[in-house]
Amino acid sequence: MVKTNSDELKANSNFCLALDNKFANLMIKNKLDKNQLIEYFKQDYFFVEEDIKILKTLIKLSRDKKEKIMLKWFLRMVNTEEIPYLKNIFFYNNINVNEVIISSATREYITFIEDAITRSNYLELLTILYAGESLYFQTFSEKKTGNYYINQWETLHSEDLGKLVNFLRRIIDGSDITNDIVEIFNSTINFEISFYQQFL
Repeated sequence: MVKTNSDELKANSNFCLALDNKFANLMIKNKLDKNQLIEYFKQDYFFVEEDIKILKTLIKLSRDKKEKIMLKWFLRMVNTEEIPYLKNIFFYNNINVNEVIISSATREYITFIEDAITRSNYLELLTILYAGESLYFQTFSEKKTGNYYINQWETLHSEDLGKLVNFLRRIIDGSDITNDIVEIFNSTINFEISFYQQFL
């Protein structure tokens, strides 16, 4: 069986290691204390904001009408479902997001993303989005868990995220993958691993 570009990117990176990260496994098994979960959501909020920036940049750069429609659809979903989902968690836990301190691990990841946004390379940004969202989707989607937050996320937009991941994968599989793209994918996965590890 011939491996696709997305298969090769995953096989030649730490993707499998990231899937098996301890924090996510504890979260799925509902074995994290509330403080760990809240700290995770506080830092994750900043990545949702970065996703919005990536999506807006991709929409500007895209020359394909169907791709623009898909990207706009997901951007709308993030703004109307993901952001309210996190803000609801903050509200019920008396958290002012403006007072949240960005951790060093989160800051390094954000700097990496912001640098890519500045370069405005369509495939690079799409690769970052694909690496992060496919990892998130494979980690948490369709998991039978006692964790309220994962179950709520599953109800909200697991199916929508699956559509986005498949859309991004098709573009990557049909593109010429350079060493720069391989490095971007690998770096994104490694930043994801560091992001999860900070909460243990």
